[in-house]
Amino acid sequence: MNLPRFSVRNPVAVNLAMWAVLLGGVVAWISMIREFFPRMEAEQILITVPYPGATPEEIERSVTRLVEREIEDIADVEEISAKVFEGLTILTVQLEQNADRDRILNDIRGELDKVIPNLPDGAEEPEIIEARPNIPVIAVVLSGEVPEHQLHDAVLKVKDDLLDFDSVTELIVTGNRKREITVEIVPEKLDEYGLTFEQVGQAVAALNRDIPGGQLKGSRSNVRVRTVGEERVPHEIEKKIILTTPEGTAIRLGDVARVQHAFEDKTEKGRFQGRSAAQIFVFKTPEQDAIKIAAAVKAYVKEQPTMVGGALKLETTTDLSRFIAGRLDLMVRNARTGLILLLITLAIFLELRVALWVAVGLAVAF
Repeated sequence: MNLPRFSVRNPVAVNLAMWAVLLGGVVAWISMIREFFPRMEAEQILITVPYPGATPEEIERSVTRLVEREIEDIADVEEISAKVFEGLTILTVQLEQNADRDRILNDIRGELDKVIPNLPDGAEEPEIIEARPNIPVIAVVLSGEVPEHQLHDAVLKVKDDLLDFDSVTELIVTGNRKREITVEIVPEKLDEYGLTFEQVGQAVAALNRDIPGGQLKGSRSNVRVRTVGEERVPHEIEKKIILTTPEGTAIRLGDVARVQHAFEDKTEKGRFQGRSAAQIFVFKTPEQDAIKIAAAVKAYVKEQPTMVGGALKLETTTDLSRFIAGRLDLMVRNARTGLILLLITLAIFLELRVALWVAVGLAVAF
């Protein structure tokens, strides 16, 4: 087929094809995900099982092999490999190409629920980690001289507000210690009731358990069951009975200990420009647009620049999306400048009409 001859004889068809190409280009431009590097999806899932104090040989025998046997028959799993360390085992599940990650994750969770009751005493529950290339985009800093509990509550509010945005799904908080409930035993009370520290510790551990109950299989789906017994309010924990005497007297935890809210015992207090601070890092997944995420976070901070009556200041830092915006701006400016120079050059040496059509052809091709 002679393409030039066909184009001259069928101008309507050629024009429709050109407009279709232009429309497709506009749609692709609007929906394109803008990011630093080409998208890569790691086809791996990691399973970690801590077993503090155990030797690698003991972990391999009683934990690693047990988990491997349960998950080896899951569909679309290409290979399972394991590394065993002192007090920890890590299993890497390699997925087949184009496998359904969500289905495999659900299958792994279901199989691990069967494993947990058979783990040795002292082994912690398995943790599933998706090996995905999440990239930091922007950070929000909350800084000010306020009590730690006010900073903690403010960080949680900002975190929840950011997660309400459709474009924000991955966050990491630093410089903010987690709340915890402390049980401070009064030695004099132990002597009064004839108890030991070990007895109270065992009672507290037994009263606060979150135990998996396996799966309920249905015709359409499976439902995971858990027995949740954890209390999160100090005065409710104080009411728990830790021992009943032969006379029928109930000894409650509040009788021998003081239960109160506190913060975990580790140094994680952040500083920013000489003030106490906490930082929230916002990440992007391979499916998300970095510029949209940064724009949403900046709009939130601009709308609410302070908290706690002005004592806490909100600012954005480490905005990496600006590099993407800069690259795109450079590309557009270069394209515009090149097109203008080409049009001028062709207009000088050829007819203006030829120069215009060459310029249009370049735009359509782009």
